[in-house]
Amino acid sequence: MHRGRARDRKGEHDRALADFSALIRLSPNDARAHHFRGVSHAKKKEYDEAMADYDRSLELDPTDAGCLNNRGAIFALRGDAERALADYNDAVVMKPEVEASYLNRSGALLALGREDEALTDIEHHLTLRPDSGFGHLARGKFFQRRRLDEAAIADFNRALELRPDLHEARACRGVALVHLERVDEGLADLDAFLKACPREADGYHHRGRAYAAKGDFRKALADFSKALGLKPDHADVLLCRGALRARWTTTRARSAISTS
Repeated sequence: MHRGRARDRKGEHDRALADFSALIRLSPNDARAHHFRGVSHAKKKEYDEAMADYDRSLELDPTDAGCLNNRGAIFALRGDAERALADYNDAVVMKPEVEASYLNRSGALLALGREDEALTDIEHHLTLRPDSGFGHLARGKFFQRRRLDEAAIADFNRALELRPDLHEARACRGVALVHLERVDEGLADLDAFLKACPREADGYHHRGRAYAAKGDFRKALADFSKALGLKPDHADVLLCRGALRARWTTTRARSAISTS
C-alpha cells in the first residue's frame, strides 16, 4: 500500500497500479486499495476503470469521504452534476470537517444554477481553510460571473499570493482587468498564463478579445485562430472571430473612403 501511494505521488502511475492490483489480489475486500487504485487510474484519465474501483471501494466502506469526493469529481467531469452533488453531500455528512468537500460541492451547485448555495459552500470552505488558494480562486470566479470585477481581482490576488503556480487565477485576473479597461495589465497576465499553459484555447480567446479592445485586430485574429486550432468547435471564438472580421472590413472600407 505505502509503496503504491509513494509511486503514485511521484507520477509513476503504472507502477502504482501494479502495486495496488497485487494487493487487491491478496486482499480483494480492501476498500483503501480499490480507492487508491482508482486514484491512479483517474490520474491516467482512465475514468471507467477509476469509477469501477471507486464503486467497489464505497461498497466496502460507504463512509470514505475521500472516495466520495473522488467519485463525485468524475461525475462532474462527465457533466452529471446531480450525481456529483449526491456524492459531495454524502461526503459532507460523513466528515463535515473536510474542507475540500464544500469546495467540490460548490462546483456542482454552480453547474445546477444554485448560485447562492454555492457561495455559501465556498465561504464555509474558506472559513475552515483561510489559506486555500483554490478557495480564493473559486470565490473570485463566482464574483467574476456576477461582474464584480474588483472583488474578483482581490480574490485572484490572494490566490496567487498563496499559490503562485495557480495559473488559472492569473488568467481570470487578466480577464477581469480587461473588463475594467485596464487592458495592458490584463494582457500581461494573459501573456504569463499562455507562457505557462500554451495549449489552453481559452487563453488565446481571452487575449484575442483584449487585443480587439485595444484595436489591434491583427493580433486579435491571430489569437482567435490559435484558439480554434486547439479547439475547432469553440463557439465563442468562432463568433468573436466572425464579428471582428466584419468590424475590420468595415473599418478598412471607411478608411479607404476617407482617403479617396
